[in-house]
Amino acid sequence: QYNFEGGCAYRLAGSATSGVWSIVLSHENCDDFATCVKSLDMIFGTDNIQTSGASVIINGNAIADTDSFTNGQITIERMGEYTFLTSKTTGVKVKWDQATVIYVTVDATWFGNTNGLCANVNNDPGDD
Repeated sequence: QYNFEGGCAYRLAGSATSGVWSIVLSHENCDDFATCVKSLDMIFGTDNIQTSGASVIINGNAIADTDSFTNGQITIERMGEYTFLTSKTTGVKVKWDQATVIYVTVDATWFGNTNGLCANVNNDPGDD
């Protein structure tokens, strides 16, 4: 059994060779027994997205907690407690409950060209 308590940041997923996209999680202590997601920082091409709870900042501009957003490349939608982000240019989708649960879905074109804690996505059980 391993315990990794305390604040930290790590690369959840990203493009392995091109540097086109990246998703980084930052954790902090939320009580004496667990850590919680403090922020989710994403880069998709030239778009820099920072999230913390329901707060979303895109390229330095805050988006209201209840608003949806699109700039042609990035779409952000809010449904209940979830924030959905879609990057049309990369084919990456992120679903976040604004607290602890994060789902990342990548387009099949990224097969074998990802890295981070979500693995290489190459169907090799030794490194996926």
